[in-house]
Amino acid sequence: MNNVYKLHARILKTRLHNDPLFLQLLVQLCVPAAPQSLSYARSLFAYIPSPDTFAYNTLIRAHAHFSPSHALSFFSRMRHHDVSPDNFTFPFVLKACSCLQLGQELHSLIVKIGLDFDIYVQNSLMSLYGRCGSVELASKLYEEMLERDLVSWSSMIACFANNGFDDEELALFQQMQLKGIKPDDVIMLSVISAVSGLGALELGHWVDTFVRRSGLELTVTLGTALIDMFLRCGSVDQSIRVFDEFPGEMY
Repeated sequence: MNNVYKLHARILKTRLHNDPLFLQLLVQLCVPAAPQSLSYARSLFAYIPSPDTFAYNTLIRAHAHFSPSHALSFFSRMRHHDVSPDNFTFPFVLKACSCLQLGQELHSLIVKIGLDFDIYVQNSLMSLYGRCGSVELASKLYEEMLERDLVSWSSMIACFANNGFDDEELALFQQMQLKGIKPDDVIMLSVISAVSGLGALELGHWVDTFVRRSGLELTVTLGTALIDMFLRCGSVDQSIRVFDEFPGEMY
């Protein structure tokens, strides 16, 4: 943030201190320093005479994780001033949202604007419905997708995992394998958690073998999850084996 302060101080000494482009630049530079920079970013934003979509997106993005209420407030202000949201706006607005009713209202707006088949927006909607416990809405959205990327699979698997649908989660993971899509460590952690919940030792052996052959980096988190999985499946010996086989520096 010190560099942002210095740049702002230099701009104040010129005739550019009220230039919207420079103010937007300063707001953008505040984003990596969040959450410490959020108050400063808001004060800078207040001096932008007519913020455009990019300016609002920058501020909404900065607040989505650390101050969701501010992110939603800026989105509301954006709509009030007839500034059109785009496919970069909604993923961060949906990330800030934790209310199913509001999420459905945003979904309706997304359809109205014509962004309902944008894959980034769809993935964000699935994540929202999953967080709000609406597996049915998330599944419906997933089935309607014209294309899917790794995030799409991950979002739906996480939705099943976080809401206790272990069988459905594992079935979707199997579909993923049939399509030749390589999972990342986030997906594998969800799958390991599902196997743990089912207490299915045979399936646990399959997952353990899959992880080893997949080429995924065996992080502390992934290794610990495998150990916990075998313990929950009733196999202390396998837990010890996994522990002994991981590099010593991991523990």
